Amino acid sequence: MTGDRDFLHKANAFAKFLLERGKKLISCGEMHGGDHPYSLFEGLAGTACLYLDMAQPDGAAFPGYEI
Repeated sequence: MTGDRDFLHKANAFAKFLLERGKKLISCGEMHGGDHPYSLFEGLAGTACLYLDMAQPDGAAFPGYEI
């Protein structure tokens, strides 16, 4: 949205971190899995939105908060 490629690189690094290490860190108790594991803000729905946005970053938007 800002056109700043630095934000895209940071989002990509975060998505890669979640994909590679998220499940293990949650299972061993080093990372909180959220009170609502399927929610948009704390759970898998938010992670799925992140992955979809990374597939097409030019069309990325937070659901329900389009500007």
